Parts: sequence; structure tokens; C-alpha cells
Amino acid sequence: GEPDADDRAGDPHLAELGLLGIRIPEAYGGSGLDTLAYAMIVEEIAKFDGSLALTIASHNGLGTGHILRFGSEAQKQKYLQKAVT
Repeated sequence: GEPDADDRAGDPHLAELGLLGIRIPEAYGGSGLDTLAYAMIVEEIAKFDGSLALTIASHNGLGTGHILRFGSEAQKQKYLQKAVT
């Protein structure tokens, strides 16, 4: 089966804080922030916890960035809404 939200993110608080959908548009449940805001968020987190910053950066870049940029509308609906929770 599919992993639940706790298995996907590792920490449910990341979703509550909007850190799992920083660049994902609000229409898909994300924060809808731009690349500069994304970089600033990751940089600030990295000052205190490099591994957490890498987790957030990877999720928002490698995990969802390709779907956001190249995915069909059906793929965006299916995967991005799940990724932010």
C-alpha cells in the first residue's frame, strides 16, 4: 500500500508548518512561495540543523519539483496534494 503521511515526511510538524510544499501553489495545498523564499527558509533551518534543511530541500526539489515543473495536471492533482501533508 501507499505510505501514510508520517512515513512520507518523517515529522508531521513539517507539513503543519508548510515546509513540505514551499513552492507548490496554494491550489494544490502548498505555500505558493517563490524560489528566493524557499532558499531563505532552507538556509535559516540549516543554521540549526543541516540534516533537516537537506530533508526539506530534497522534498521540495527532488521530491516535488519535477512533478511541479513537468507533470501533467492529473499528476499534479494526484501527487502534489499528498506531498504537502
